[in-house]
Amino acid sequence: MFTLTHFGAEVSYKPRLELLTKPESMKLDVEEYIRYYNHERQHTTLEDLTPISYEKLQSKVSGWT
Repeated sequence: MFTLTHFGAEVSYKPRLELLTKPESMKLDVEEYIRYYNHERQHTTLEDLTPISYEKLQSKVSGWT
């Protein structure tokens, strides 16, 4: 296990052998990361909201529902 740092955010990454041998595992891991990136990761320039939460807030404010 090692830690990746991206703009101050640390993410633990545990390499798995299945990634090298099974495309389904890779697909699931990519989908999991995309979900994390959009639904859980808080962004300081978005007032510490997740990208999805910020987008929903902006659509409510602008009247786009």
